[in-house]
Amino acid sequence: MNRGTLIRIVDAFFRRWYLYLIPLVLMFGLGVVNASGGSGYTTNGTVFVEQGSFVADRTGIDPTGLRTFLTPAQFARQELAGLLQTDVFMDSVLIEAGIELSDDPVNRDAQRANARGSISAWATSENLLSVSATTDDPVVSEALAVAAIDRLIDFKIELDTAESVAASEFFADLAASYEEQVTSARAELDGYLQAISARSLE
Repeated sequence: MNRGTLIRIVDAFFRRWYLYLIPLVLMFGLGVVNASGGSGYTTNGTVFVEQGSFVADRTGIDPTGLRTFLTPAQFARQELAGLLQTDVFMDSVLIEAGIELSDDPVNRDAQRANARGSISAWATSENLLSVSATTDDPVVSEALAVAAIDRLIDFKIELDTAESVAASEFFADLAASYEEQVTSARAELDGYLQAISARSLE
């Protein structure tokens, strides 16, 4: 398109007053589409997140080595995003939200997909994680948001518990091996002291 053609188009636009209605109609249409497509009820919930573990607290070493560049809330958001992709976690969220799971596998997958698409999370600060759910029913929105937060907390508790049990067993085995070494060293020391005493008596 050359410069002369562009000038003629602009000149024709300003000479005909009714062409001014085109931008207004377009803007009105976009407003109607956005209004009709953005309907829904959103429920937001916030949870406080701390970063730590039994092993890290006891040793001062982060066993993952990957959390340094993420805040606790950002890491929890990534965990929740990963959990939402699993069918087991989504089923637990739906059940806790009071939504009956369909016996038909296809319908159940649709239920998971709808719930998964309605739940979102973001870090509002270093330690605050916000979780929201948007659906056409305000009761369902609230139930999904609460269920997602509750299930995330349960997951963290179960994970920390399993980690603590494993760490306790590891340290118990380590203490047992050290006790054997100490007992053996003490026996050798006692034998050495007895030998020295016997020589001194001679």
